[in-house]
Amino acid sequence: MQRKCEYCGVAYEDSLSVCPQCGAPNEYRRATGIKVPKTIEELAAWYTDKKLPPEEITRFFIGKNIEEPKAFGIYQKNGEFIVYKNKANGEIVVRYKGTDEAYAVNELYMKIKEEILTQKDKQINMPGNSQYNYSKSYNSSKKKRNPTRWIVLIIFAIIILPGFLSGVFSVLFGQNGYYKIDGSTYYSDYNDWYVWETDGWYRTYKPEIIGDYSDYQTEYDDGQDYDEFFSSPHYVDDDWDTYDWDTDDWDDSDYDWDDDYDWDYDSTDWDSDW
Repeated sequence: MQRKCEYCGVAYEDSLSVCPQCGAPNEYRRATGIKVPKTIEELAAWYTDKKLPPEEITRFFIGKNIEEPKAFGIYQKNGEFIVYKNKANGEIVVRYKGTDEAYAVNELYMKIKEEILTQKDKQINMPGNSQYNYSKSYNSSKKKRNPTRWIVLIIFAIIILPGFLSGVFSVLFGQNGYYKIDGSTYYSDYNDWYVWETDGWYRTYKPEIIGDYSDYQTEYDDGQDYDEFFSSPHYVDDDWDTYDWDTDDWDDSDYDWDDDYDWDYDSTDWDSDW
């Protein structure tokens, strides 16, 4: 997707980290987070740390160019990083090719995480599977938490937090939701703005308006000509239950793998481009 530089006005691919004309940073290039791998070596270490099955089973090949059907991968060649998917029919789809290693790694990292949850979800919801007594909660190794602390947190969340957050978000970010501005549809997600363009949501700059943004807000229903933002890959469900209050860091254990699961790569969607 082409993006217009906020500083010099030149158009360039949004996968670039800086504007090729003036060098201004592309602030909307990718999401970042704590402990997110930024190199192929870090991604491989994360894969091992999650105790995922061997690459021949998951079909995610880190640092390798595999030409067989049904494979995801990332590798470096001639100073460029290539992220690819080999579809079931043998067609090779290049997701990214360029010199930005962190961006390339992030593409495959997000896909691995997505597939881990998909694989777990399929097995958790299999008919007759009584091993798990919860639905769509993929963390099988939640830490035990102090009940008193949870009671305090619940009281805080019910009585104080909604009003406090509403005021803070209203001042700092504006209200989340859909907006119709100059004939285009936008979604605001805590001041991250996305625009609907035919086939999906794309990150963009905050649109300029005259007056109050609330005047442009609209509601979503199934009859709209754009997809619901919550079903897009940009949406992140802020699950407070996965927050580790002791270390002040996000709990990444949703993506841990163990012997209770069987990875079935044949169930992966190999027909789509990504």
